[in-house]
Amino acid sequence: MGLFQALTFAYVSILPGVFLKSIGAPNSMVGLASLFYLPVALRFLVGSIVDRRGSKRLWSLWTQIAQVLVAALSGALILAGAPVMWVLVCFGLASIVGAFLDLSNDGFFLVGTPADRKAFFATLKVQAFRIGNAVAQGGYVMAAGALATVYGGPKNGWGLVFVLHACILLALALWHFFAYPRLPDDQPDRRHTGGSLTWFRTVFAELLREPGMWWVLAYLAAYRVGESMLSAMKVPFMLDPTSKGGLGLDLQQVGFMNGVVVFLVLVVGGLIGGTLVERLGLRRMLVPGILLTNVPNILFTYLSLQPSNWSVEAFGLSIPVVAQIFLAVEAFGYSLGFAPFIYVQVLVSRGPAQATIFAIVAGITNLGWTLPGAVSGFVQEATGYPMFFVLVMCLGLAVLLLAPKIPADELEDAERRHRSAS
Repeated sequence: MGLFQALTFAYVSILPGVFLKSIGAPNSMVGLASLFYLPVALRFLVGSIVDRRGSKRLWSLWTQIAQVLVAALSGALILAGAPVMWVLVCFGLASIVGAFLDLSNDGFFLVGTPADRKAFFATLKVQAFRIGNAVAQGGYVMAAGALATVYGGPKNGWGLVFVLHACILLALALWHFFAYPRLPDDQPDRRHTGGSLTWFRTVFAELLREPGMWWVLAYLAAYRVGESMLSAMKVPFMLDPTSKGGLGLDLQQVGFMNGVVVFLVLVVGGLIGGTLVERLGLRRMLVPGILLTNVPNILFTYLSLQPSNWSVEAFGLSIPVVAQIFLAVEAFGYSLGFAPFIYVQVLVSRGPAQATIFAIVAGITNLGWTLPGAVSGFVQEATGYPMFFVLVMCLGLAVLLLAPKIPADELEDAERRHRSAS
């Protein structure tokens, strides 16, 4: 489940920017590609459709098939020589379908997860996202670069990669059709009558009545602002020539550097982070999580000011060692720091409408991801890479102001009460 979500997340939020950059688009357009994720970020607006009509299991399975078809179409359009605009339309369609996919998958996860292991299984879910992102940012990008040299340029390379992406999604979807259990609690929410908007307002109002919830939502909205801007411009920084302040790498080098090493540290960091949250509690992990996520971003400032020529050969590629180490350190800190953040989302998502509540909190979070990413290219072009990376770190650390306001103990107590009652 998590791996499928991660691959479709990468397809609509990460790969459009890399695809556009590789065919010569400016950073401002690359940043705007973050808006492809907007329908997924706003998925809570259609939460009533999933929560009130049918099981989340069926919603998840059929939206997976729809994602397979859209991905295959994008690859076919590129290989047929269609204008890039049609490929961008496919990204948009995948995001719309992804809104329903993420709603149903998250709801199915919340229904089927044992109450006393939510922190642990939330970490495993995040780890599945790590694997999917490593496949997309590492394997897909590297494959696109290799195929581009053989089949007539980056467009054809990406066309073949998108077809491969569709095949992987199809295999996962077929497995899920047989592996997904039928859960007795996976039922529509019949508590409220009236239209979808009325139902949504009722659920949202119930959420806001929770003590300290306004501070929690502010924390969730602000937490990923710095990460979003860094994520949108990290690959352009590596691909841009040194004359523009970049590292002057190619797609294969970038794919390799975002692949094996970064993937391993993401997995290890995520497991450690989840274990620490489970043992130390949310209160003691809030501030360390923010610091671990954002302080390593200063390394990119150093790299933009003092690029290193020290490199090693790996699989026929010249890999800059310092840049690879910095990428690994940033990924490790982010992976450790993400665990308490995702746990907050899980803790506030309770009750019969938990899929919609989770969609609301995740949607607010994702708006904090999507909108800053959309303007990141304009900011980078105006400031240059060194000042951009400093700004990214400062925006991320600003969340420290919100940490004391989070009712961490109350959230965990409410989860324990919910566990005892279930």
